[in-house]
Amino acid sequence: MIKKAFIWMGVILLFSSCKQTPFAPNTPLNLDETMKVEILKSIQEESDLFYDRDFERWSAKFEESSVSWTCVEEKGFILQAYTKKDLDKLVGDYMKENPTPKTVTIKRENFVFIPDVNAVWVNFDEYQTVEDKTKVLKGVRLMKKLDNQWIISGMHSSFVKYEQRQNPISK
Repeated sequence: MIKKAFIWMGVILLFSSCKQTPFAPNTPLNLDETMKVEILKSIQEESDLFYDRDFERWSAKFEESSVSWTCVEEKGFILQAYTKKDLDKLVGDYMKENPTPKTVTIKRENFVFIPDVNAVWVNFDEYQTVEDKTKVLKGVRLMKKLDNQWIISGMHSSFVKYEQRQNPISK
């Protein structure tokens, strides 16, 4: 009994003498204008490759190890994939069923860049115009730089409304 008390006292003294280090969060990426341009270019390339129906190059725009992909379409219809394998199957099947490239003009604006330690969140408003009909969306991308390329680790896109525009939007 006395032996156990001495052991516990020793353990308490040991832990109480340990110096605690205050939590120091990792520093967010230093995001400059060049990086923002590179990120936006990568986001646009992904969209262009999708509408061009270039599956192999489109698929390479997403992180291999993990991905979260969700599209909330008109009337609440949801498309989602939470692994790269599921995403490739979902979009690959869609492209096989719809092989004809589609002319879509995309404009994105109101960007908000939120850098984290290893990634950058990008929020924006998106306008996709086909003929005279424009689909308004809210977009979010989680971008990571791997092998000197910005790739998509997470994507969410939500349908807002359709609007008629008198002048088509340019890329």
